[in-house]
Amino acid sequence: GDGFELIAGHRRQHAAELIGLDTVPVLVLDLDDDDAIIQLVDSNIQREGVLPSERAWAYKLRMDAMKHKAGRPAKEEDQDSTSRFRSDDKLGILAGVSGDTIRNYISLTNLIKPIMDMVDNKIISLSPAYIIASLPQKDQEILLDAMECEQVTPSVSQAQRIKKLSLKGQFSSDIALQIMQ
Repeated sequence: GDGFELIAGHRRQHAAELIGLDTVPVLVLDLDDDDAIIQLVDSNIQREGVLPSERAWAYKLRMDAMKHKAGRPAKEEDQDSTSRFRSDDKLGILAGVSGDTIRNYISLTNLIKPIMDMVDNKIISLSPAYIIASLPQKDQEILLDAMECEQVTPSVSQAQRIKKLSLKGQFSSDIALQIMQ
């Protein structure tokens, strides 16, 4: 109520309630929605044991907020190419990882839920998952059926073959089964 929103520290608040504390020290900040999202993501991404799906959606939320906050660059800024970075590269610097890592994690948000669950449960490794994420949903569903039928998951090289065939429009259930065998 009263216009305040808790954006981080939910576990600390719950723990304080459990032990009967009436007050909890807080930091009150005047933030717009984009800044609140950035603060939320930054505080939660530091937790231990963050699932790949949580990391992927957190990076995507943070990236969207950064882009919304920045808006379009002015014409004068376009002249100085040394000061321009992609948003994902800027986020990578802030997160202590490469821009490629940020892009890869964000790509995971394109996975269908059953495959994302397999990634979270460490059934599918991240490297093939990044490649699978580039497939259309229909092809991901075909691949999922083949994986379930053969009780295997794709290696990086298998995922790359599937991606090439998908781009050519040549990926099918029969091909998926052949590759997964």
